[in-house]
Parts: sequence; C-alpha cells; structure tokens
Amino acid sequence: FIFGILRGEGIEVANALMVLGIPEETDIGTIETTLETIKVLGKVRVRGKIFEPVSKTLTVLCECREQIDSSKVPLVFENEEGDEWTLVMAEIETSSNLFSEKLDKFLQEEGKTREDIKVLCGPALSWNQNPESIIRAVSDALQPTRTHENTHKTKHKRSRRVHCLYQYSQCTHSKFRYP
Repeated sequence: FIFGILRGEGIEVANALMVLGIPEETDIGTIETTLETIKVLGKVRVRGKIFEPVSKTLTVLCECREQIDSSKVPLVFENEEGDEWTLVMAEIETSSNLFSEKLDKFLQEEGKTREDIKVLCGPALSWNQNPESIIRAVSDALQPTRTHENTHKTKHKRSRRVHCLYQYSQCTHSKFRYP
C-alpha cells in the first residue's frame, strides 16, 4: 500500500518519511521546520497528510531532499512542545550485501571459498568489479568439480543457481523500519 502511495506521489522510497502522532492543529511549515532539526534529514517537505480519528492526530508523508540513513534517525522524536512523533522510514538493503551473503552460502554448499573465485578472476580484475564477472568466475570454479556430472539435469541446476545469483545481484531490496 505505502509503495503505491510513494509511486503515485513520485517519491523515492529512500527519501520518504512518514510521521505519526502530530497534533491536528500543527501547520505544515511547523512540521517541516521541526523535522529539519533532525540534521540527517536535511530539507523536509510535507507531501500529504491524513487525520487519524482514533488518536486524533495527523499522519504525514514527507519527502527529504537526501536519501535517509535510517540508522541515524530516531524512531521517536519529541518536539519543543513535548509531543512525541513516531518516525517511519525504509531501511534500504543494497543488493551487493545480499549478493555477498547468497554467494557465500552458495560457495559453502559447493565446497568452495572466495579465494577459489579470486584466483579465477586474476589480478587484473577487482573482486568488487561487477556481479557478472563474479558469477562467471563462480561458474568456472565449479566446472572442475562437476566434470563427471554431465547429465542435462545437473547442468540445468547449476545454470539455474548461477542465474539466481545474477538475479539477486540486480535488484535492491528494502524493508520498512518501524518502532
């Protein structure tokens, strides 16, 4: 649901901030300047708001000029009047971190190490160069141990694993951080 709203408003997930618990009478300018006191947010712009009848408060959707590092933003913020606002933002997980985890698990299952792959990459290639080079090297590293397994099923399974690793390397995953 929230991703649909962000897309509809043209807001990048990494720049989005939802604030809950704002008193109804608080004007937009006050909300923006109050949130800008959290220095890591930078310039903040309110993009939408909704009244919550149960809590009798506002929930606002904000856009920050810079990407938000959720590890540096408090989950609960107390303004000058003593009101507690709850901040909800996305935690962005980069595909390279997930790719590394998947690669390590895959190599362990195959009885290989990163060193086996580094040797195949050679000194001219950087280990962190690009996922396609790493995937090619993994495939090459597995080749010698699999020469006796020439069945179509085994080749397809290995090809599928390498393709899955490539797919993980191409996407960015995110989840929302909520108190």
